[in-house]
Amino acid sequence: MIVSTSQMQSYLKLAVSTSVTLLNSLISEVEAYWEGYCNQPLTAKDLTYYFKGNGANTKVLPNSIVNGLMSLYTRSGELDAWELVTASNVTLIQNEGVYKAYNDEGFSRGSYYFLFYNAGYTTPPEALKKVVSESVAIAFKESVPGDNRLGIRTKGEGQQGISYSTAYDDLFDRFKRDIANYRIHVI
Repeated sequence: MIVSTSQMQSYLKLAVSTSVTLLNSLISEVEAYWEGYCNQPLTAKDLTYYFKGNGANTKVLPNSIVNGLMSLYTRSGELDAWELVTASNVTLIQNEGVYKAYNDEGFSRGSYYFLFYNAGYTTPPEALKKVVSESVAIAFKESVPGDNRLGIRTKGEGQQGISYSTAYDDLFDRFKRDIANYRIHVI
């Protein structure tokens, strides 16, 4: 996790045993939200990337921070068994912030591949930690048991005419410009 439960307890000035389960859940959910927004992991994680060969020797990886390649498997057809590609033939190359898997033998056109690799920040930038911490704090404060106001902007009720409406806010919209530099735009 990008921030720990104890860091969040200190940030929120909570007693050590207070709301551990809720905080853990909120940290996981908020981190997943920001990973989805940024289209990349915020902390180092092992990932799997499936792709079809195009005849080239390189394949661009879909992450902006790649820590290393672990293994590459291939098969010719969808029903064939996966075979491990010799590790010495596969390397990671980086050029101007773009990471690519390089295979000496090339990625055969029409063949299927899956690559195990590690991507994400080993030491997340302070801007990301701050956004996650503040997002968790907002979610925690608005989800206090009994209030049930998480994300609710307005709530209206009627009596005789039976009218009920609720409008929700994007709680984290205010932070998006702060981490725009860490976002990978997907086409």
